Amino acid sequence: MDSQKEIRALLVILGTFIGIGLLFWGASSLLSGLSGSGGEVVQEGVFEGPSDAPSGESSESSEGDQEEVESGEEGEESFETDENPSDQESQSENSGSENTDDLTEAEKILQESLLRASETNKSLFVRFGAPWCPGCWQLAGFLETLEVQEIFQKHFIDTEFDIDAIEGGRDLLTEMAGEKPELPWYAIFDSDGKLLATSDTYEESIGFMPATPKDREHFLTMFQKSGEFSEEELKQLGAALDTYIENNTR
Repeated sequence: MDSQKEIRALLVILGTFIGIGLLFWGASSLLSGLSGSGGEVVQEGVFEGPSDAPSGESSESSEGDQEEVESGEEGEESFETDENPSDQESQSENSGSENTDDLTEAEKILQESLLRASETNKSLFVRFGAPWCPGCWQLAGFLETLEVQEIFQKHFIDTEFDIDAIEGGRDLLTEMAGEKPELPWYAIFDSDGKLLATSDTYEESIGFMPATPKDREHFLTMFQKSGEFSEEELKQLGAALDTYIENNTR
């Protein structure tokens, strides 16, 4: 009986130990399973978290995009800067071309003559005439005589406008002399383009040839007002005028 009790006691103890072992084994397995599952969650959390490598890559990508945008903006600014001067030059050239195109032939000739007068520091003698105007032939003949031409070319840029042949000639004459002036009509400008004298008297243009002493005096005074002629040259011009009138009124 005693041996049976001992065997039972041993079996109880053995069963107890086995039960405890199984309990520990089950608990260990359960803890191991939970630990493995939690590791995966943590790893996934690390992978997707805002402070780890993928977030850094996203930040770098964002910075790269910003750099590209800034680079693009700089490129656009540089392009616009490169274009603006050429656009301004083109507009300036077009504007200059339009301004020139707006001038009549007569205005262009006057503009060029004023420029020549300024460059040579001479006065400008402007005369308007027409092929059917006898006084215009006489004025041209007088200016072409040797004694006059020598003095005249020394001090003047001579510019002649045929109002029938030059575009805008009549309009320019009207602008300077008013309506229906006597032909030839002529004027003197200084080298800066300032009007000094015209062939107009108190009544009308003296035309040419100066028929009266008063007209002759006005003609010579025009050249005196230019300030270009010496007293000797004015006397020489007056003598040439008297000779020309005498030779062409017989």
